Amino acid sequence: MEEQKGLRFDKQTRFYLNTSGVAESSDSLRSADEVLRAADKALYRAKSKGRNQLSK
Repeated sequence: MEEQKGLRFDKQTRFYLNTSGVAESSDSLRSADEVLRAADKALYRAKSKGRNQLSK
């Protein structure tokens, strides 16, 4: 896991984590709805792996 870097705000350091799902348009994913569904599935795959994850 990468070293966490905090953001300084109002004399406090805050840490944020990100979990993302990524999909791109292709011949098999033609409409915006299909791409969004694929991204949503990727997001839930990433969430199932734990915090601070990325899934395609």
